[in-house]
Amino acid sequence: MGEALTHGARLDRPLEGKRLRGSPIQSLVARVIRIAHSA
Repeated sequence: MGEALTHGARLDRPLEGKRLRGSPIQSLVARVIRIAHSA
């Protein structure tokens, strides 16, 4: 369920993702999403 929520949030907010691009927060979020998808 958490996986679907993070994936949906990612699709719903592409502009926010672009705004955070290159920031440490963005890479941290990407790592968490990657872990959630592999779990």
